[in-house]
Amino acid sequence: MTRPRHGATVIVLAHPSVAGVASGTGMSGSTAWENSARARAYFSRDPDGDNAIRTLSRMKSNYSVSGKETNITLMWDEGVYQLPTTPDQVDRLEKRGLKNAILTEIECAYIDKNPYTQRGARSAKIALPRHVNASAQDVAIALNELHADGFLSYETRTGWKVEKSPI
Repeated sequence: MTRPRHGATVIVLAHPSVAGVASGTGMSGSTAWENSARARAYFSRDPDGDNAIRTLSRMKSNYSVSGKETNITLMWDEGVYQLPTTPDQVDRLEKRGLKNAILTEIECAYIDKNPYTQRGARSAKIALPRHVNASAQDVAIALNELHADGFLSYETRTGWKVEKSPI
């Protein structure tokens, strides 16, 4: 076995086809391209819409354990994509600021006896995004995560209620 002289790896780049992007496979239309390489990775955008976040996924690897999840989340910071390691980067990745704003707003509205509801003028999906200055999609995702993690509950007669203190 020979030792590498330069400690480097060569990466060949290819752009996926429209169908490869739509399906999430990253294929570029030619099976010859897929079959000629020993490994293939796919760099994709964050599905939640944050343009600074990307996912690097192992799509093919002949020399590794098969079947294991190998996605790496990277964040654009200081001119390069890097692993989110600083507290600010992790907070941004987990949307902690938005989640804390949502919890605070829901708690204040509940205390004021004007809680956010599932439907109507005080719908959390319609009114809440304006109050926390975020997109409806980001608020809906954060609401679902907060509810699943037990921070929020929904009472049919009263509306959204905070169960745990902010994150």
